[in-house]
Amino acid sequence: MLCVVIEDTVRVIGERQLSALSALAGALAGTITGQDVYAAIERGVSNQNDLPWTLTYLFEEEEDDCASLRRPI
Repeated sequence: MLCVVIEDTVRVIGERQLSALSALAGALAGTITGQDVYAAIERGVSNQNDLPWTLTYLFEEEEDDCASLRRPI
């Protein structure tokens, strides 16, 4: 007997994505400086199995270059 259950897989992935976005939004609430944003992103995406690493860029309006933060989670 073969029982394929795709609905549960899609539901579980959706729940994990929503949880990750919620954690990130909660961590970013109230940040002001660039360093606060970097720290909040690190807190928000830590312990997320779907994000083994992240690459975050901070673009400045007055400058042509950008700062980056690369850290394994």
